[in-house]
Amino acid sequence: TILFVYCMSHLLTILDDVDMYERQKSFALGHFVTLSSVINQFLFKAIWSNLILDTSSPLFISLHSLLSVLYRRDNRRPFTKPNHWLIKDIKPKELIREMDKGRRSAALLIQKMPHIITHADRVGLFRRNISTDKSNVGVFQDQSSGRSTLVTIHRARIVEDGYRQLSVLRA
Repeated sequence: TILFVYCMSHLLTILDDVDMYERQKSFALGHFVTLSSVINQFLFKAIWSNLILDTSSPLFISLHSLLSVLYRRDNRRPFTKPNHWLIKDIKPKELIREMDKGRRSAALLIQKMPHIITHADRVGLFRRNISTDKSNVGVFQDQSSGRSTLVTIHRARIVEDGYRQLSVLRA
């Protein structure tokens, strides 16, 4: 199984667009759709049910690599239907709630397979994490005024502009 997965990853890496999409050499596009769906579902269920917790295992590495290659190819030039990569077995809010509770499998899914939830949900999670980090650091101690500081730094003068504009801020 692992040998097949590594060979398939290698094939997808060297297969050009003409051979993959037009000639459908080696495999039809439908085979890639089926393969991506099976691996996506398998990895989700294996991680969610705690069958895979070691991301350094050869099985996980090989399957995740192939899934990533398929996902990148589909992002660059779609061969799947919209929402193909989303997992219907779990709602994004539930996955995020489980991650907040400290469930390792939920955090692993978000880290290794973020495509299983919608882009909007990933952006919402990212913004929430930014807000949490800002409050932990104390950037928004005065939430009522919503004060923030705009700093403009030019690429050619990063150090000078950064020092000059940030030095006037009070600690």
